[in-house]
Amino acid sequence: EQLLRKLEEGLCLDSSRYFLVGESNGGMLSYHLASMLPGKFRAVATIFAAPLMGYSLGKGFQLLTRQGEAKRTSMIQVHDRSDKVIPYTGGSGYGWLYESMARANGVWAAVHSCELKSTRIT
Repeated sequence: EQLLRKLEEGLCLDSSRYFLVGESNGGMLSYHLASMLPGKFRAVATIFAAPLMGYSLGKGFQLLTRQGEAKRTSMIQVHDRSDKVIPYTGGSGYGWLYESMARANGVWAAVHSCELKSTRIT
């Protein structure tokens, strides 16, 4: 939040049009920022990333307690089902514990009161 405020002070930014895109660790950061700052970003796209176990709702459960704000953020997630580094099914990967993509997608579907639906692209 401090970084965003500093940037807004010095630059002509439209705070209603902030977007996050991140791959791998950058995607994990994108998940984290979206959950910690509900509604701050218009949309989030993550590629080959998953939230760490226990952090998909935000450290203080912000996606639940501030659901109205969180609904202002759209989410798209792109992930390979055969990824061995960050497993699609969640669990252990290189010393970290990840949420499953079903759970990560389910959290955002619930925030938006949507049906959880994955699309397989072959």
